[in-house]
Amino acid sequence: MSREILFTYNNNFSNEFINSQEGAADPFLIKVNGYYYLFFTAKKGLICFKSFDLLHFEKVNGEGHVDNFKDDVKEGYAPEVFYFNGYYYLICSPGGNGHYIFKSDSILGPFTKITDNIFEMIDGSFFVDSDEKIYLSRASETGIILKEFNDEVSKNTDFELFKDETVIKEAKIGRWNEGPFIIKRYGNYYLTYTGTHFLSSSYRVEYVSGNSLSNLKYKDVILLSNEEKFYGLGHSMTVLGPNLDSDYIVYHSMNDDKIRRFNISRLLFKDDKIIVSNPSLASNFNIERPDFETFSNEENVIFDYVTNNKFSIEFNLLGKNSKGIFGYKDENNYYSLYLENNHIILKNSKEIIVNLKLNREYNEEVLHNFRIQYKENKLVIYFDNMEFLINENVVLESGKIGYKNNKLKDAYIASSKYAFKDSDKNELYVSKTFVYEDLKTYDFYVTKEGDYLLSILGKEAGFYIDFEFLNDKFNFENNDLKLRKDFKIYHLKEGKYTLNLNSSFNVEMLLLKEITSVKKEIILTKSLETLVNFDVFYRYNINNYGILFENDRNAILSKNKFRNYVLETELKLLGNPVEDCDFVGLIMDVNNYGNNNSFESCYSLNGYIFCINSNYIYIIKGRYNHSKILLKLENNFTSNEFKLKAIKNDSEITFYLNDKELYKTIDNDIYIEGKVGIYNNHASGLFKYIKVKGE
Repeated sequence: MSREILFTYNNNFSNEFINSQEGAADPFLIKVNGYYYLFFTAKKGLICFKSFDLLHFEKVNGEGHVDNFKDDVKEGYAPEVFYFNGYYYLICSPGGNGHYIFKSDSILGPFTKITDNIFEMIDGSFFVDSDEKIYLSRASETGIILKEFNDEVSKNTDFELFKDETVIKEAKIGRWNEGPFIIKRYGNYYLTYTGTHFLSSSYRVEYVSGNSLSNLKYKDVILLSNEEKFYGLGHSMTVLGPNLDSDYIVYHSMNDDKIRRFNISRLLFKDDKIIVSNPSLASNFNIERPDFETFSNEENVIFDYVTNNKFSIEFNLLGKNSKGIFGYKDENNYYSLYLENNHIILKNSKEIIVNLKLNREYNEEVLHNFRIQYKENKLVIYFDNMEFLINENVVLESGKIGYKNNKLKDAYIASSKYAFKDSDKNELYVSKTFVYEDLKTYDFYVTKEGDYLLSILGKEAGFYIDFEFLNDKFNFENNDLKLRKDFKIYHLKEGKYTLNLNSSFNVEMLLLKEITSVKKEIILTKSLETLVNFDVFYRYNINNYGILFENDRNAILSKNKFRNYVLETELKLLGNPVEDCDFVGLIMDVNNYGNNNSFESCYSLNGYIFCINSNYIYIIKGRYNHSKILLKLENNFTSNEFKLKAIKNDSEITFYLNDKELYKTIDNDIYIEGKVGIYNNHASGLFKYIKVKGE
């Protein structure tokens, strides 16, 4: 599909099958011989849908139930399947009461139970590493738990014992962490996980990454939304896209009837970092197909398609001596990739190029999936989804592709012009994109007409950038602590826009963010008529002084977002709140406020909190479980009345207490704009007014 002709899909997937009355909670996808199979939590049995393009799904076996599994399991939480040496292993947690493992020689069953209850809480997920060790990750209170299966797993498939468990403490959102999933890309490991509770509007996905499973460090939140009809994003997994180079994150969202819905969004990689491109219900770019793909019943076949000098190829092989063929020029000049005597062999017509000895015994008479990626003498081979990175300087030539001695019926074969995440660079981004050292042109696609702010995010202080956008040329050298530079606001119609990068140093990300803020002055007093510009979360009272927040957790937020502003209030502190999480005050730059936050902490927002209690004055960078207290100053004031004010000018925010400058900070967040208002958490206060003048 030409990227010049854009089509989009919606993430609601509403039909009689998916996202129906039961919903599609805890979705999981596995690709088998060209088709994707979708499993999810069901009230009864094991439900499965089949798709070729990740966009259109149909029931398997007529009614959607996997063979002989309809009555075996009730409320099979978070089913997940992996393929290993001829068998499909399925793990699920019936009613959330431990785990059982099942086995089948077909993705559609029948499945046989091979373990009793192995317990291990919920959300068990498989991962097979390059050394062929098999792991189970699962939910826990303290972080994600990782356990290695006993070596017997590959020999007699009894799954009886685990080796010692590891607690990945960095993979922790709150008091409950679930939905883990591990992938490996080019030597880097990425673990996504979810918390805190699926009923929280701020249910979200984070990730940790590193160069080994024992060295996974927290990186970022990648899925979080409190938007109407698109919130409660969680329990994700990652699947390879049809073009053999892209990755998609699969997750569920919540609707007002507490039904969880299936969603899929593009996942982008750069080194040890990942972001989700445009996670939303609508305007998602269509999922790209490979340049060539077909199904074949011929044991020996060479197709006319010719690869480029960089490529990704997928082979599905069955039978001893079956081989995937590529770089074919004639019968005396081609490459073959195959399994032989527990070795992965890559050879040309004259010699063996790669001879990789495997650690386990593999059956050559069962289905095996091979993928190969090649670019600029770099080579990576995937065998049944296990990654084997070949560090040698390998030279491969282009040519035709095909099969030899392949006994698999309807064998899927595909080839793509992308390799090593080139398709990430070719993706059209909606709001943000990584900067790649070897890429000079970046495309943005605006899905609706509006005002957009062009910004740059640096890796560290001292970044430099020289670029052109529309008819403007920009040359900027950063010499201070501001990692984000806002350049210009553009009014853009729907369509594609191109940014040409001439040079850059220490630049991390390009941002083209829609902004909705307008020049406006609003005020909130004890007069109810002034509430027209605000939303109330939970409750408040009015008395002769002003607006009263009593205990509990309450917020009043502006309906509008502001990029720059002057925000102030006069506040009377009531009672004697003393705990660090008990306070009352202002909130600003607010995005994704967790209004349904009974499962969250007192910092249930992205933004800033300027607040007070009987012991301290606080300035807090609110980022849910990754919030930071920027200032904690003893409250030695004899009066219980205070004037709080915050002024934001681009990325600089200055805080004032009783008209004296208290603190200044640089805001390097990518949110750019946010709502403002008042907030309390188990502390009581009277607000005489709240006033904001901004744009």
